[in-house]
Amino acid sequence: MNNLNIKNLRNFLIGMLSITLLCGMICTSAFAAYNYEGFPLETIENGTVQGDVYVSYGDNAGLNDSYPWNYTRNTLITTFENVPTSGIKWAELKAGVWGGSTSRVGWAEIRLDETLLTTETLNVSDLSENVSCCGSGVYLIHCNCTELVKEKNSDGTIVANITAWPDTSQGDSKRLDSRIYGAALIIVYENGDYYTQYWINQGPVDLHKSYTGHPYNNANITWFNGTPLYTGGASLTVGYLAGDYGQRDYLYFNVPSADDSPYNFSNAMWDLTNATYARYKVDGNDVANENFNTTKYFDLHKFYSVRCMDLCNSSNNYAIFWRGHNDTYTSYDIYDPPYPQVNPETESYYVPFLAVLKLHNVYLYDFSSDTEGVAGVVHKAYRFQNDSRAPTTNDVPDIEFTDAEYENIMYDDQVFQSDVTNADGNFAAHRFAFNVSNCHCGCLNISDIDAINVTWNGKGWHDAGDDANGTFLYIWNYTSQSYEELDDCAGDGSENYLTGERCVFSGYDLSNYIDENCKIIVLAEQKTEQYEDEEFITKYSHIESDYVKLILKS
Repeated sequence: MNNLNIKNLRNFLIGMLSITLLCGMICTSAFAAYNYEGFPLETIENGTVQGDVYVSYGDNAGLNDSYPWNYTRNTLITTFENVPTSGIKWAELKAGVWGGSTSRVGWAEIRLDETLLTTETLNVSDLSENVSCCGSGVYLIHCNCTELVKEKNSDGTIVANITAWPDTSQGDSKRLDSRIYGAALIIVYENGDYYTQYWINQGPVDLHKSYTGHPYNNANITWFNGTPLYTGGASLTVGYLAGDYGQRDYLYFNVPSADDSPYNFSNAMWDLTNATYARYKVDGNDVANENFNTTKYFDLHKFYSVRCMDLCNSSNNYAIFWRGHNDTYTSYDIYDPPYPQVNPETESYYVPFLAVLKLHNVYLYDFSSDTEGVAGVVHKAYRFQNDSRAPTTNDVPDIEFTDAEYENIMYDDQVFQSDVTNADGNFAAHRFAFNVSNCHCGCLNISDIDAINVTWNGKGWHDAGDDANGTFLYIWNYTSQSYEELDDCAGDGSENYLTGERCVFSGYDLSNYIDENCKIIVLAEQKTEQYEDEEFITKYSHIESDYVKLILKS
């Protein structure tokens, strides 16, 4: 067993022991009840897996356009893609429904791939263990679906169908609004790629302005108790229901405890420009509608600001939600003008319902929206051809992918970005430039990294067939100013996975592969150049990329 595997095994065993000791303290079941203020987000599931945690709202979410009233049957169908297909350890689906008021009654039904998961009564005086409710009827349904996901998910796609409808037997004043905020699917799975320590926290908590009988509830905290085991990378995913379009809310991660910091819930006037606290701000925009840019009243957003591991505590991390900020008025409460006026600095109310913290023993980069960096902005890809194999410089090919072409390489999903040569002597190729800067921390400290691992999935084929088929995978060495081969394949030009690694335990100096701008360059190039055969028929070189990822192991 090499040193890297020994370290992983050690971390895994330590993680399992720590989680076992902590489980009795922080593994709580979902609290089913009604409370106007809601319920602080508490850990319902945590642990360490040799895998990851999948979190998604699918391809559809948000209330329909019948604002401000509905009170009829509503259905929301959302398709979850790139769902893990093996190693499922735990899975839960959460759905939000708007009741309209606490006096209104109805039902909700949830199906996964047409199989009934649950039917729930939405009545604050008669809630099952699967339902929590807060505010004026913000319902959260949360159902374990581990066995159903194992059974149904064979192709990486799951369809959720959520239907809600009102009780019409007691008159119009008792009819549930029945509109559906959206759904979130969370899956803990083992796939052997790397280790992940995770916390899944659930609410819902109602952060709101002052109402009759209910004073301001401006902020709340959620804890991820335990000792972090890994320093490779981190992400924080949060889910929100409700919220006002275009109005601000704030999220902080491990902001220090001080009278003048966001940690102090009695002071809504902290200095937003204070660098001491600003570095802990994960977001300060209209988070509760950010994904949709419209009045959809639902969001599930993943933040990588906390990839900087210097923001992580040595134990017991936490996130703080604020429904707004007060830097204009003298009151220590958030200013809320009388309706219909609005204060753009605050939500009138919004409901955080989910927080998922993940810590990894690796940094993972790809072109999807699920990892650090934005395709076309932070990480870039280039396409077409070049006239040597491997190129002697690291700037060819140099035609950048379009937005649509970036989408083709975001996931391992059988959607390919295809290119073919147009001149003799050229090889079809795709070049990928990963920026591995680490948020606030600047460039990664290469001494903290043990290995650079690259995986490319795609096809490299040639019209001449046979020995002309195949693809080479390279990484650029900035010291030698040349590409080094990581892997290659031949065959019939069918889909292949090429994987290669540079590891300190094998004697490699990893600083050779990262430049002063934190850039690592990878190239996938078809094996054979375009040429004209003896019958004057042009034989073209083809490359098709489905997915590429870069992993830095610590």
